[in-house]
Amino acid sequence: MSTGTSGDGGTSAGAGAGAGAGAGAGAGAGAGAGAGAGTGTGAARDGRACVVGAYALAPADAQRRAALVAGVLGLPGVTGLELPLGWLAGTGTASLVRAALPGGGRHVLTLVGASAAAAAEDPVLGLASPDAAGRGGALDLVRAAHEEVARLAEDGVRVVAVELQSWPSVAPEAAAAGRDPLVASLAEVAGWDWGGTALVVEHCDARVPGQPHQKGLLPLEVEVAAVEAVRATAPRTRLGLAVNWGRSALEARGADGPVAHARALAARGLLDGLVLSGTADADGAFGPAWSDLHPPLRRDEPTSALDEAAVAATLAAGTPALFTGVKIAARPADRPVADRLAHVRHALSALTTP
Repeated sequence: MSTGTSGDGGTSAGAGAGAGAGAGAGAGAGAGAGAGAGTGTGAARDGRACVVGAYALAPADAQRRAALVAGVLGLPGVTGLELPLGWLAGTGTASLVRAALPGGGRHVLTLVGASAAAAAEDPVLGLASPDAAGRGGALDLVRAAHEEVARLAEDGVRVVAVELQSWPSVAPEAAAAGRDPLVASLAEVAGWDWGGTALVVEHCDARVPGQPHQKGLLPLEVEVAAVEAVRATAPRTRLGLAVNWGRSALEARGADGPVAHARALAARGLLDGLVLSGTADADGAFGPAWSDLHPPLRRDEPTSALDEAAVAATLAAGTPALFTGVKIAARPADRPVADRLAHVRHALSALTTP
């Protein structure tokens, strides 16, 4: 069963906006994955985008949130943000992004919050759903993302990749049946004109018998089979996968999980992204052990399973082609902005230390 301690549900402001509109419009040339670098060097020194999921770290009040976002965008090597669907418009931070990043930066748009919220309302909803209505509802969310990529491009904010997830949550014995509907969904959306923005399936924890799960989505091997099937058709849009460190670790109950997943994807030429999102290996401020609540590095949170050695091992297993990222949260809720920024700096340093 799910422990219900995930930090992603409902994080997206205006997640369903425009979901019913057509998907045929182009997403704008400015959204291309090869857009110019954002700030500095550091994490983006090799040409990949480097994004921070500031939404997971941001304080609730607008003034402190603005200070946090501005501080994140000013960190060396950061090219942009990991953006939940609708977050920039919903929080009024688009002007901050344009002011902080000449040329609009390079960002990643994620559907994890919107998809989690939708799946909580309709458990059969998902790109891998064998239920036609459930798959259709998930495609509507991707249409909303397609429209948002186009709007952001028109506003000078460039999106390198859109992260998709393989909902619905299924028992291990039913996972293989998700391959064909996922292939159909990915083939459809990869045929749209995304203006150079890539589509990346973010692996989330799969269900493991006898073990509580968080997302409980498809096993990596099923996602790989679906992505490779679509790539074999030479789709219009680049398609790959990403490792979320925390979700791979909580699936495996250890730091070997992300290493194995990164190695497997890199060996097949599928590793497009890596996001450092922590998980705790002991109960504490970030909930029960193996929750999906994004603690920072162990140096900043003693219960975190994520440390510099684990980051180095994951990077040694595979080099992501398009982006790296950091997604951490803060405890307690009133933690100063300066502390939050320090935690991001520590994670970024782990990404760039040889």
